[in-house]
Amino acid sequence: MSREPRLPPLEAGEQPLWLFLVLALLNIVDSFNLNVVWPMLPFMVEGYGVAKDEEDLGAWVGVAGAAVSIGQLISAYAWGALSDVIGRRPVMLVGMLTSTFTAIVFGTSTTYAQCVAGRFLSGLLNGNAGVVKTYVGEVTQKSQQAKAFSLFALCFGLASCVAPAIGGFLQKPATRWPRTFAGTPFETYPYLLPMSCAAALTTLGLIVGYLFVPETASQWRRMRRRRFMSPMRHELDASSSSVGYEMVGTPKKALRGYATVAYAFLAAIAIGYDEIFPVFAKTSRSLGGLGLSAQSIGGILVFGGFTLVSFQLLVFPALMRAFGVTAGLRIGSIAFAAACLVAPCASLIDDETARWAVLLASQALKITTLAMLFSCVIIAVNNSCENRAKARVNGVGTSLAAFGRVVSPVVHGVVFSWSLRLDGWRERQFVVFIFVSACSLALYALVSLLPKELDAPPREVEDEVAANGG
Repeated sequence: MSREPRLPPLEAGEQPLWLFLVLALLNIVDSFNLNVVWPMLPFMVEGYGVAKDEEDLGAWVGVAGAAVSIGQLISAYAWGALSDVIGRRPVMLVGMLTSTFTAIVFGTSTTYAQCVAGRFLSGLLNGNAGVVKTYVGEVTQKSQQAKAFSLFALCFGLASCVAPAIGGFLQKPATRWPRTFAGTPFETYPYLLPMSCAAALTTLGLIVGYLFVPETASQWRRMRRRRFMSPMRHELDASSSSVGYEMVGTPKKALRGYATVAYAFLAAIAIGYDEIFPVFAKTSRSLGGLGLSAQSIGGILVFGGFTLVSFQLLVFPALMRAFGVTAGLRIGSIAFAAACLVAPCASLIDDETARWAVLLASQALKITTLAMLFSCVIIAVNNSCENRAKARVNGVGTSLAAFGRVVSPVVHGVVFSWSLRLDGWRERQFVVFIFVSACSLALYALVSLLPKELDAPPREVEDEVAANGG
C-alpha cells in the first residue's frame, strides 16, 4: 500500500452526524433497489404471459423475486473477503457503479428471462449489504452504535416503503400520462421510469461516497501491515487479538453462529411478507384478495414509511434503553407474528373505510416490528466479532440471508398459489399469512438462544478481561 489514500483514513470514535447520513445513503440505495420491484413484479410477470392463470402468478413472481438473493448468495462472502484485501471504500464504490447498470437492465426487460437476469445481476455485482455494516462497526463506539444502526434501519425501512411506492406510481407512465410519455422509451419499456429513479439514486450514492467516505483506519493499517508481516506472524497476531474475547462467556464461534443465523432467518421472513403482500393485494376479491391497483398498493407502503420515521425517532430509542438488543429481538419476533395476521382480515370487511383502516394498521405494525428486529439483529451480528473479522462475518451473514431470500419468495409464492386453489374455504387467504406468523414464532425460539453478551461490542468484553488481569 505505497500510495496514500485520497481521504485520510477514519479512526474509530465519536463520528459526526453527516458521516452517518452519507453511509445511510449507501444503505438506502441497497434497500431501494431491492424493494422498488415488488409492486411491479406481479404486473410484469402477468404481462410476460408465463403464468397460466391468476392462481399460478404468485409462484412465478416468487422465482423472479428470489433471483437477486441467488446473486448475493454466490458473491456476498467474496465481496467481504475482497474488502479485506483492497479496502471497504473501493468495494462500496464498485457496488454503487454496478447497481446503476443492473437497474437499467431490469428496467428495460421485455421477457421474463431478462427480468430474472436483471435481478440476479443486481445481487451478484453488489456486496454493499455486508460491507457497509462492517464499515459502521469499525468506526463507531458503543455510545453511538445503537444510534448509528437505528438510523440505518430507519433509512433502510423508509426506502423499503418509498421504493415500492415509486415502483407502483411510476410504472407504465405512457398509459397514465400519454401526453408526456407517449412515443418515448418509457412507452417501449413501461417499467424503465421507476428503475431510472433507482439508477439516479445509485449514481448519487457513488458520487457522494467518492467525495466523502474515507477508508477505515483499522482496515488501512491492516492492509499496510500485511505488506511487511510474514503470514505466520499475521496469523499469530490475529489469534492473539481474539484470545480475550474467547475467554469470556459464550464461545466466539457460537456467538457468530447464533447471530448470523438469526439475521438470515429474519431476512427470509421479512422478504416473504414483502413479496406476498402486493400479490395478495392485487388478487381479485373473488379469490380472497383485495383487488387493489398498483397505485393503491404504493399508497399503503408510503403510509408505512411515515409510521417508520415516527417509530425510529420517538419510540425505538426508548425501547433499546429499556430492553437492550437480545430482549428487543424476542419482543419484536412475537409482535411481528401477531402483526402478520392483520392484513388478511381486511379482505373480510365489506365497508371500504374500515377495510382501509385495517390495511393501514397492518402496514404500521409490520414496518415498526421489522424495523425493531433488523436494528437489533444487525447490532448483534456486529457485536459477535472483533473488527478484523467483521467483514467476513457480515459476508457470511449476508450470504445466509441471501439463501433465505432465495428460498423464501419461492416458498411463500407456492404456498399462496396453493392456498388459492382451496375451493370452498372463504378464509383461504389467511393460509400464507399464518405461515409467515409461524415462521416468526420459530424466530422467537431462535433468538431466545442469543446470550446477553451481544448487547455490548466485543471490545468491552476485552476491556473487562484486561481490567480483571486476564
